[in-house]
Amino acid sequence: MKKRIILALLSLMLSFCSASAKEETKWGVVFINGKAAYVDPSQLDMSEIMVPNYIIEKNKKMEIKNTKYGRITWGESFLQIVDIQTYCPPIDIEGSLKEYKYKVEHNVMFLSEDGKTWEVLQISVVDDKEKQIGDKHKYPQHMIIHLKCKWFENDYALIGTMGS
Repeated sequence: MKKRIILALLSLMLSFCSASAKEETKWGVVFINGKAAYVDPSQLDMSEIMVPNYIIEKNKKMEIKNTKYGRITWGESFLQIVDIQTYCPPIDIEGSLKEYKYKVEHNVMFLSEDGKTWEVLQISVVDDKEKQIGDKHKYPQHMIIHLKCKWFENDYALIGTMGS
């Protein structure tokens, strides 16, 4: 009987804690209590995110021709990562495509190569100051996020996404 009461109390506490968590989506990133938790690809206007210009410019100055993990394309239940050629315009490097399945559980995004073993995809905000970028044609860069997991790590610019 005591076990049932304790389990009921724990269950009640857990449901209260999860119900009180403040969830907000901004530019395709879901924040839980003000902290970036995961990417919601259904909220991205463009299915692709790419490294920001400062990484491309830094690589050019250092004469690095290829940027590892430069572009991510989001699908309904998978994401594809490719290296990009640094020199303008940045284009995908043939043969560098890697695909991972993703899922969100308990406000955490997980990635998997095989759909069986899952790894956490860590997300943090590098810059949340929206700015207009581009030369002749200006477009909004809403936010720069940092994604890190077992297989890749880089900063990515959220460009032209839907509002918060």
